[in-house]
Parts: sequence; structure tokens; C-alpha cells
Amino acid sequence: GGRGGGGGGRGGDRRGRGEEEGGEGRGGRRERDSLPSYRTDNDRRREKQPSRAVEKFTDILKSKVEDPRKTWRDFETDLKNKDSHREVLSAVGDDRAKDLFKEHIKELKKGYDEEFKACLRKVIDGEGEDDEGVGESKGADDDEDSTRTKIKLNTLWVEAKELLRGEPAYRRCRGRADCEGLYKRHQAVRLQRAQDALLEALKAGAGGERLGRTTPTTGPGFEAALEALADEPTFQALEDMVEDRNRVVTDHIEDLQDAFVKSKRRRF
Repeated sequence: GGRGGGGGGRGGDRRGRGEEEGGEGRGGRRERDSLPSYRTDNDRRREKQPSRAVEKFTDILKSKVEDPRKTWRDFETDLKNKDSHREVLSAVGDDRAKDLFKEHIKELKKGYDEEFKACLRKVIDGEGEDDEGVGESKGADDDEDSTRTKIKLNTLWVEAKELLRGEPAYRRCRGRADCEGLYKRHQAVRLQRAQDALLEALKAGAGGERLGRTTPTTGPGFEAALEALADEPTFQALEDMVEDRNRVVTDHIEDLQDAFVKSKRRRF
């Protein structure tokens, strides 16, 4: 009888230890599952996939907000006026919805900026003239009244926007893209390209003997050097930017003079 009781005690001990271990095992699994390193691939995939509510909200954004000037307050008011849209907004949450709205507006602005930049490249630079033309830009080289001919390096935005008014891309982007800022940057790049082209021509010998280390940078001698460049295309391209053009020539002459002085020093 005593042995039986002892056996029962041992059995009870085993059950007690088993329950204790089992409890630790279940608790350990719960704790383990809560750690990032133990998340399953399915968990990660599920987190990466946008919820159905977010997808619906994104679709509403794309269909209802086409103007980057739209404000969140106005859009939120529009959403709350329709039951189905109000439900989607509630499911997504205000903070997440506002972030998605901001991202959408940012992408819209970027799209309009890119469209206007392409318009400037086509109208002013003649890029893609062999394709279907944009407004008046086609055949600009043969037409003195073309937009491309009229927009010169020194054309101010207040004048340029009037010349661009007939371009469909400009009409779409006006007010939606930073047209003035983009135009000014385009003109700055255009000027820099023209200056670089003139400098390369000077380094290659444009101007001949009249342009060398003994050429003065002021007075009649300098004017004579400029006359020697009159037929140089890269010089002509800067005819509307005389100060910038002459600065390139002056800097080149000074570089020639500095190089000559340094070479003399090395010889002695």
C-alpha cells in the first residue's frame, strides 16, 4: 500500500513537472512568437501588402484629385459627403489617409513639372521636332515668328509665358507646376551650355591669331579680337548675352596669359 502511494506520488510529481514544463513551453512560444526574429514569412508578406482599405483609398485619390493645389481639408470634406468614401476613410484612419494624400500631391506636382520641362525642351531647344509637333514649335528654324525663335536667352518669364500660351502642355501645367522656376532653370542651363560651347571653340583655336596671349582684355585690341570671332557660331549663339559672352572670351585670354607666364618661369 505504501509503495502504491509512493508510486502515485511519483506520478503526481511527473504530472506536476509536465504541467509546469508545458506551461513554460506555451508561454515560451507566445513570447518567442512576439519577437521580430520569429515572425513568419507569411507575417512579413501580410504586413507589406497594403490593406484593401488603403487600396480603395488610393483609387479614390487617383480618380478625384488631379490638381496638386487641392488641399487635404477640401478633399476630406468631399470624402465625408459620400457614405462609401466615408467608410473607406474611417477604415484607413485620418493620419494614414493624410500621409497618402500628401504622397499623391507630391507625385502629381512631379508629373506636371516633368511635363512642363519636356515642353520647354521641345519648344525652346527643338527636342523631338521630328515627332508630332507641340504648338508652334515645329519648323522653328524656318519660321522667324515661331515660339522657339522668339524665346531667346535673355527673354524674361513675363514675356515667355505669353509666347507659351498656345502650347497645350503649358495650359495643362499652368498653376500646377512651378513654371516660372522651371523656365529660369532651363534658361540658366541653356546659357551655361552656350558658354561651354564657346569656350571649347576658343580652346580649339577660334579667333585665330587675333586671339592669343598678347590680346588685351579691354580697349580697341579686345574689340578687334571680338570682331575676329564674328563668324564663329558659338559666339553668335550668345549675341543676346553680350556681357556673359565677353566674359568667356576675357577669361580665356587671361588663362592663355597665365599659362604663358608659368611656362616662362619654368624655363628660368
